[in-house]
Amino acid sequence: MTVSVRPVPLIVCLVALTTSSLAQARPGAFGSLPDSPQNNSRSAYRSIFLTGKTALEDGSMLPQPAAIQMVCAGHVRTLGYTDSKGGFALQLNGTNSNMLGASESDPDVYTANFGAQDCELRAELTGYISSKVDLPHSAADQTTITVGTLVLSPQSKAQGLMISATTAEAPKKARSAYEKGQNAIRKGDWQSASSNFEKAVHEFPRYAIAWQELGRVQVKLGNLEAAQDSFRSALAADPKLLVPYAELAQIALEEKRWQEVVDNTDHLLQLDPVNYPQFWFLNSAANYNLKKIDQAEKSALRGVGLDSTQRFPKMQYLLGVILALKHDYRGAALHIRNYLNLAPHAPDAEVAEKQLLECEKLSGLGN
Repeated sequence: MTVSVRPVPLIVCLVALTTSSLAQARPGAFGSLPDSPQNNSRSAYRSIFLTGKTALEDGSMLPQPAAIQMVCAGHVRTLGYTDSKGGFALQLNGTNSNMLGASESDPDVYTANFGAQDCELRAELTGYISSKVDLPHSAADQTTITVGTLVLSPQSKAQGLMISATTAEAPKKARSAYEKGQNAIRKGDWQSASSNFEKAVHEFPRYAIAWQELGRVQVKLGNLEAAQDSFRSALAADPKLLVPYAELAQIALEEKRWQEVVDNTDHLLQLDPVNYPQFWFLNSAANYNLKKIDQAEKSALRGVGLDSTQRFPKMQYLLGVILALKHDYRGAALHIRNYLNLAPHAPDAEVAEKQLLECEKLSGLGN
């Protein structure tokens, strides 16, 4: 569907944009996953696999899959992403490479110069600091390197919390049930996890993190109504907890309840306005759909400014559409062009290219 950049209603455009970009972020509402990496051939080098896992320092579920990055002599490469339980198994080279950002003429620093570079592995997840693992200088005939666990610690100094202060008050029975729920999650036994988290909150109704994890499991089981009640109970116990706001916003997004998306992202961003640019995007998109264009522009600008690693290119596109509505065609062209540079193979790239050409003509850039 082609959407004009002229000042006409673009609600359909943004509905498609938000649901395709963020609604697929399950499990965990803290951001959407980038497109699957394109495979690159490096048959000239022997295949090396890295296996390991990531974990939050308190043992709870990752809010979203983490990126696994390799750093060699100052060069950073994203190799791929963990699964929902934090595990990863990534191939560095060969026909099934998960290496991002490298070309055929730019072979992998580690495998092409095995032993000649100091390389380390780390996880990357917004709002956290990762431990690091040094990769060996020599792996002999190894084809698989097990790196152990990369531990993620919260970095936010904002008011919002990833770990609830009520956890320390939980009695032994409640903590035991919570730990059993976490173990069930690691096994993929969602029914058992739900049962144990229910026991935990029954023993200690103010157990905010247990309510949160119960809600996330209920999302997995498809019980969204119960999940929303659980997230609200988590916030009643600890209103500074971030994840329940994110999860409630995600559910509201999927059901296109735009005011609820705005309300929940407003709460989250008041608590932590720095570490989660993806929620500035979601806040902007929801305000756009409510026809609050000025607020949508402010949120998009804030999000673009915070997205230093450019993990959320759709935010550039959204800002471009908003600026076009406000007759700032030069600014619109700039941000739509940025989007196409960051995501040239996106499903809506053809539409965006047409919009870019129209904006350039209207601004005089196309003359």
